[in-house]
Amino acid sequence: MYGISPKLPLKESNQDGPYGLTKTINEAVKQNFKNLILTSPGERIMIPEFGVGLRQYFFEQINSSTFQRLTARIHEQTKLYMPFLFLGEITFETSDTNNNIAYNEVAVNITYSIPGVNDQDTLQITATQNYL
Repeated sequence: MYGISPKLPLKESNQDGPYGLTKTINEAVKQNFKNLILTSPGERIMIPEFGVGLRQYFFEQINSSTFQRLTARIHEQTKLYMPFLFLGEITFETSDTNNNIAYNEVAVNITYSIPGVNDQDTLQITATQNYL
């Protein structure tokens, strides 16, 4: 049994012990990066400024200005909390640009690399805005 960190979401694992574990640096970094993007400021105990807060942007009008502010926030938070990552292209897709995305969804694709590990990957998150 070896691992770097608990794999999220927590699930029972007969192989790793009570819960599954991330096994590689790439897997652990991707999980931590996703948490940084999805965590809202004020949500993390003892570090109230931590997090991009992706979901809060979807209560605003979805347009290029919103995407620019979100891109700036992603760069700012990554530089502060994960400075070892090199961010590449950040793209956004909506139903206007991709027929496979519902009208109330936005897909965010962030290409990044881990220089010390010589790995490049893309974090893909599709967020849905639920209307009441």
